Amino acid sequence: MTTPQLDTIVRLIETAQQAHALSDRALVAAIQLFSRTGELPQAAVEEDQVARAVLAASWLLFVAAPAHTPRAFVTASMHLELVSAGEREFDAIFPELEALLGQAPERPDEAPSWLPAFLDAAPAELDLNDEIVALEEHIDAPLQVLRDHHEAFTNDVSAMMNLIVAGFDQDVSRGALSALDALDLPADFNRDDASALRALADERNALGDMQATEALLSRYLQLHPDDAPALVERGIARGALEDLTGAQDDFARALDLDPTLVSARINRALTHHALGEIEQALEDYDAALAEISDDADLWTNRAVARFAHNNFSGAMADLNRALQLNDRHLIAYFQRGNVRRVLGEVGHALQDYERAIQIKPDFVDVYAARGFLYLQLEETKKAAADFGLAIGFEPGEPMHYYNRAHARLLDQDYKGAIADYDAALELAPDDVEALTNRGGARMIDGDLEGAVEDWELAIEIDPYYPSPYLKRAAMWIAAEEHEAAAQDLSAALDCAPEEWEHRKEVQETLNELLNELGFDRPD
Repeated sequence: MTTPQLDTIVRLIETAQQAHALSDRALVAAIQLFSRTGELPQAAVEEDQVARAVLAASWLLFVAAPAHTPRAFVTASMHLELVSAGEREFDAIFPELEALLGQAPERPDEAPSWLPAFLDAAPAELDLNDEIVALEEHIDAPLQVLRDHHEAFTNDVSAMMNLIVAGFDQDVSRGALSALDALDLPADFNRDDASALRALADERNALGDMQATEALLSRYLQLHPDDAPALVERGIARGALEDLTGAQDDFARALDLDPTLVSARINRALTHHALGEIEQALEDYDAALAEISDDADLWTNRAVARFAHNNFSGAMADLNRALQLNDRHLIAYFQRGNVRRVLGEVGHALQDYERAIQIKPDFVDVYAARGFLYLQLEETKKAAADFGLAIGFEPGEPMHYYNRAHARLLDQDYKGAIADYDAALELAPDDVEALTNRGGARMIDGDLEGAVEDWELAIEIDPYYPSPYLKRAAMWIAAEEHEAAAQDLSAALDCAPEEWEHRKEVQETLNELLNELGFDRPD
């Protein structure tokens, strides 16, 4: 693969994301679906540019790079997981792939059984102007080899991962390797040059590569341990990597060095909030607002904390202040709509959501929130329409399909609900709630066999989730199969938490069935 072709693919992906509001998470979900099944999501099928971007990215990550170096299977999978978790930007992989493809090809000493067939099927180049069907066939051919050898492939990639991790840990333990060695640094990079470390950290941070940012700043702080702003930046990187305790430590150290550093206080407040330490978050926000009173973001952040603390009047006051400072503050309108929804101020909530949409028409969260408000008002068609808009902007997010399925179910559109549950499960096959509810929709629609299949699969995935037992029991009761119903109700009670909201009514129903059957609660 040539550098120009890599550049072409990068431009194609970036253009598709911008033109179609295709989020990184949606792109990743589409890539994972295609690599797993050979099928594109319906939303990609309907947009030629999106389909080409997904196919090109799939080829780059799971065909071209691994054909050059099989360990790229590991790095590609890890990258997609990090992006899906919101810990990395999708385009952070491009410089790494460029460096990898610039190196000499690697072949393991003992080639896995599936590798020759994979290499034979892998196209060396890709004609991005080809017909979509032809592109799919070319890219899917080597991926089908991996599916045909699924067990061996999975085991081999797991072994590659273990070797990489074991080698890394071993080198760290003997002091031969630091976190920087995990990065693809230039050969002549001077790790003792503080200015170079800061500059590269800023560059990686701009790319969304938080792991590299954290490693570079850690080395910089070894050289300059009293640099409070650098501690704040590392804390932010650690927070993005879900090391919230490490982030808190950095912000606290920064404040010890400079108690007036508002950025440290604000970020510590955000970290406290993420950890559920709302009172501590509010203390930091109060202190920050005593220093800076004209920051609409800061007023909004404290409002969110106050809302979480059930201080609705305080949250409203903060959001009103934020909007006085910035009457186009998207999040302030959105959050004020949420507060008003809880307070029952439905008309005002809808106005705030509408204003947020006017400011940013592709703001997905507001459509979901308004959809839930419409459900609260029992306006199921409007709710389904809003969840549909969310799907249009973020087609790779299974929760949007799940929400619309719920709205359609309430509207007695059972086939539409089933179709949406199908789409949600295509993206998240192990979602037991979606399986359970699709089973319920299938039962109402007359497909009892399909309903039972869904509930059995949900139980197989999570045998301690009570809902599929409960729904299956309802079917047995309707069929007057009381013994089977009693067994399922008993199973639901056994695995449900003590505070389960349905416990009392389920126990009463079970007792009635047992009385009819003439025996005690089944084992």
